Amino acid sequence: MSSVRSVYLLSTNPLKLPEYSRNFDRYGVRVVLLDPKEYSDDERKLEFLQQHAPQAICFIADQMDLWKRGQSGERAKLEHLELVESCTELTVWQLNKEKDAIVKKIYKNTQLGFIDLSRKKPNLLRNSVFGWDDVFINISTGLSNLEQIESSGSKISSRDMAISEFIRDRFYYSKRRDLQFTPQHAEKTIDFKKSVLHYFETHNLYNNESTAKYKITNIWKTVANEGIVLKSAINRRQYNYFSTLLNPALPLVSKKDPIHETTFQVHDCGHFLILELVYTGYERTELHKLVYITFRMISEAVTMMMADILFIHALKKQGIEYDFDSRKIYPLYSSSNLDFDRDGIVPTLEKLVRANVDYALKGDDTKFKSIASESALKTFKDKFGPFFVEDYKWNTNNYLNMETRKEEIRKWWDSVEHVRGYIPDIRFLTIDEFISRMEKYHTKDLSMLDNECIVDLVFETVWNEIVKPVFEKDDVPLLPECTRNYNAFVRYMMGQMAIFSAFNIPEKTIYQDGLLKFLKEKSKTKSITINEVENAVSFYSAFVDLLAQKNLITYDDAFTYKEIYPMFEPCYVFYDENKSYYDSIANIYKKQFHIPHRIIILGKPGSGKGTQSQMIAEKYGLIHISTGDLVRAEVKAQTELGKKCDAIMNTGKLLPDELINPIFLKRILQKDCREKGWILDGYPRTDSNLQFVRDNRLAVTCVLCIDINDELAIERQCGRLVDPQSGQIYHASLLPPPEDVKERLTKRATDNEEKAKIRVKVYHEEMDKSNKWFPEEITFHIDGSLPPEEVFKQIQTILK
Repeated sequence: MSSVRSVYLLSTNPLKLPEYSRNFDRYGVRVVLLDPKEYSDDERKLEFLQQHAPQAICFIADQMDLWKRGQSGERAKLEHLELVESCTELTVWQLNKEKDAIVKKIYKNTQLGFIDLSRKKPNLLRNSVFGWDDVFINISTGLSNLEQIESSGSKISSRDMAISEFIRDRFYYSKRRDLQFTPQHAEKTIDFKKSVLHYFETHNLYNNESTAKYKITNIWKTVANEGIVLKSAINRRQYNYFSTLLNPALPLVSKKDPIHETTFQVHDCGHFLILELVYTGYERTELHKLVYITFRMISEAVTMMMADILFIHALKKQGIEYDFDSRKIYPLYSSSNLDFDRDGIVPTLEKLVRANVDYALKGDDTKFKSIASESALKTFKDKFGPFFVEDYKWNTNNYLNMETRKEEIRKWWDSVEHVRGYIPDIRFLTIDEFISRMEKYHTKDLSMLDNECIVDLVFETVWNEIVKPVFEKDDVPLLPECTRNYNAFVRYMMGQMAIFSAFNIPEKTIYQDGLLKFLKEKSKTKSITINEVENAVSFYSAFVDLLAQKNLITYDDAFTYKEIYPMFEPCYVFYDENKSYYDSIANIYKKQFHIPHRIIILGKPGSGKGTQSQMIAEKYGLIHISTGDLVRAEVKAQTELGKKCDAIMNTGKLLPDELINPIFLKRILQKDCREKGWILDGYPRTDSNLQFVRDNRLAVTCVLCIDINDELAIERQCGRLVDPQSGQIYHASLLPPPEDVKERLTKRATDNEEKAKIRVKVYHEEMDKSNKWFPEEITFHIDGSLPPEEVFKQIQTILK
């Protein structure tokens, strides 16, 4: 992956790699282990870094030793109660500014401790780097490195501290992130002194007649009332973290022009309208995970339409001159017949949002096809398909990371759950509580909910209870500043207080109880001053400093946690890789929601649909549904429906929908099809068939189009032979039957050249437009002229 940056660790000890990776992963930097002998001289290092710039950041190596305390240069003897110093000297080689020479810098750190041989574990299967992890006791914590690993999952050694110093030196921004065209000059990452409402009210793009008309002002007024501050990040960990409920901080992100910069921020502002759900550590089911991920993804799909279409439309109506098509989103609206002024803001926005939810989460562009032009949709998908793929990755990773910390998060939630009662007007919902809200929009028990219904059900709840009401209001009255600050601070400090559940040191009670009592006291008036906020934040920061002093966190951690304590570790995503890097949205949706294969196989009569369908069904354990077989069963049984079908089939024409649809639906809704998945052979064949599939919510996961020319289609039909006992279809030349069944084979009365030509003609009339029926992400064309086993190989490549 070309965009991943790397540091190169010169060491022969592979056990160092996890310790380095833990620190650098948080900055999206990969650690690569290299043999120091291969890069022993600076010329070799220079050549390598120049060749692999800018992704190659530096070479790094360390020397870590245990020295007798106070005796310079004398190594420790590892004797019981011996006072020692754990010392690391970290050497970094990187390019100078001109990139024509190597610059060498050394970082040092020392930790004081003593040797306790009573804690030695002689039979220990060591997973640590050095042999003294079980007997070196850090004087600050009273724990050995091994005990620290066992209690918290990692140790903070002198090596970690030295790495941390390098990270602060190399990876922190030279100045805080800020806007380019309306800079805020924040003094801190989380700056309560800066009034976000004042920023909104005095910004000519946020606050004008047009944004008021199109309800954009309702968005930022609602967000301001619920409490929000500005985030001016100083490092990538702070910049990457985005938690709308527990870290109500609007990121300051610069862009190349003021329109793009403000639109991007309106997009982020929209996320704070749709406050994320709280993971409490008590979630145990797959439904919890899928609802959380779906909620976050829907927030992205909704805010994109609010910012890049509705807000942009408001700017355009204001008379602003700009290339509004440059972001590839507004043309979805401008190329359509939708009209906010004619049809209303809410109905029009809802159509756009529903279409984007289907595409962003399922890879289904059907609704967009009925709205936007083909070129506008293609450009949008090419640009933003990777965004949604990576957003799935980001949200899934966040949830899984919280799951690994569920015991810690559970303790946090037990300690702060009551605090949300101090801000009763804020929509502060756990995943469980949101699922309960979903019941209003579903007629059945949610414990029996099919995964394929989750996206639609979460959307109905989000749209009707969160988004729609904001746009239905004439205006949003503003709360007093002290109340807005109070709402922001309570949410912010609730998130920060998760640190007390992660580090169980004796002093934590002083700080945790002090903050909880302060929040309780402020809840009586539901107001807070900036001076009170700063005092409380400083009090909290003192606890973070204490953790660093005890070597329980690194200097980098301390600097980051003082302003943002994350509920999940950073996950970095990549939006600009080659197209081959990304899976399809449809495929990710299928895997994420555990949806079985639901395959439609299309092709001319004689293309081999039946043969391939049976092979696919057998290979993947699917139910093979052939409308031809279903109809022939009716004909054979001489039912009234069968007699009608037989009469029409003898003419070579397709069966009308009123006959075929009930037969098809009866079979596909059976339990085995729902659980195992299915493959449809010979259905749908008309627009009406397709609409029937949609109306009955039969979510298709893959469409296989087997392509052959007309001549081959006619030849194959005329050569077909049927075994009346097994129903197996053979072909005189292409798929010869075994000798023992030849005598009993029969030929269908309709398998002659005249009828075959009619069927091919009808196929073209009905199916030549079938490519537009399904999203291109799930539609695949296969060369059907090859032998059956070669055709099947193509299919296996697609379905793997």
